Amino acid sequence: MVTTLGKVEEPTLNRSNPDAELLETPGPDVRPAATPRTGPDEHFDQFKRTVYSVTLPLIAFGVLVLFAVYQLSGLGDQPLQPLLLVIAGWFAACALILRVAWLELWPFEALTLIGLAAFILVRFHSLLEMPPAQVQAGIFIRTLVLPVAYTFVFLTLPGNSALAALTLFQLGMMAIGVARFWSGADPALGAVLAGFYTWNGVVIIVLHFFSRFKEHYVEARIRADQMTYLAFNDYLTGLPNRRGIERILQDEVERARRYNRPLSVVMVDLDHLKRINDTFGHDIGDRTLQEVATLFSRELRRTDRIGRWGGEEFIIVAPETDRKAAWVLAQRLRESLENHVFDQIGTIPASYGVAAFRPGDTVHSLIKRADEALYRAKTGGRNRVEVEIG
Repeated sequence: MVTTLGKVEEPTLNRSNPDAELLETPGPDVRPAATPRTGPDEHFDQFKRTVYSVTLPLIAFGVLVLFAVYQLSGLGDQPLQPLLLVIAGWFAACALILRVAWLELWPFEALTLIGLAAFILVRFHSLLEMPPAQVQAGIFIRTLVLPVAYTFVFLTLPGNSALAALTLFQLGMMAIGVARFWSGADPALGAVLAGFYTWNGVVIIVLHFFSRFKEHYVEARIRADQMTYLAFNDYLTGLPNRRGIERILQDEVERARRYNRPLSVVMVDLDHLKRINDTFGHDIGDRTLQEVATLFSRELRRTDRIGRWGGEEFIIVAPETDRKAAWVLAQRLRESLENHVFDQIGTIPASYGVAAFRPGDTVHSLIKRADEALYRAKTGGRNRVEVEIG
């Protein structure tokens, strides 16, 4: 049997509508208890998708410009020249696909890197077979274009992997240049190639250092985000912890005071959780807390917030909810928990204390009255709901 302080007629308040006075059973909206966590890979993947969505169309446009420059500079008769148009179309298509569909990045990245490397090496080999004036023009264009490709490689691959891949690519270009030079090329070509290779090496090294800085920065940001998350969230249930829920409640108290809107809190204390820990072990107790957090979250609106107050205690912050509606909410939580069967331990009851915001309330005074009501529920027989006095 559940007793309450005084006669509280069970109302049916619709807490999803602050202007209505009837409560209906909550709809199918289910808010998970645990906040999703993302690791370094997810952060970096999202970062790359954002960058690709902006840069790929620009790269496609740049390739078209490069095609026009080659045509105007007399280098349009190089082998595979029409493939520049295909490459531009590839980048444009990838940008569009990544915008409309969530696909794995690595197939696109691998195909792009391998195809570009082969294309550039073949074109570089054919360039060195041309007259000296055209060779110098082509090398000048590559001096401007290749750093963009190198940047793409460092974005696609981790720093050390990108450095290794570009080192192999650089060695490939050097092998082509050395073979051409030793086959009787103009001696001036040696100086041009030396300057070209030196410039490429400097660009790769600088990009590598920037990449390392970026990786350290991303790792630091992720650690900072994780520390912030753990500072305001319970690691076990994923719910806001005491500090986090107090901050949420502070905002709701300010809102209730400013706009004269109803606000209630429900304190929940699981009965005999210590006995469960002692009998079945703390791992079962931890899973019980997680399951309770999920169960309670399913009974709440999206505007309601639940937090772990500490140990076996939870707190629900219910905006736009007066004391009668909060009593109904607590009763529904009690019945839901009472009827839920946990693996190994069966059912577990809980006690509930309800308090509503009053003019002049602070977070401390509101929680204190809810805690006093909870204490009466505990001492009055447990598995019951008590409402604040007054």
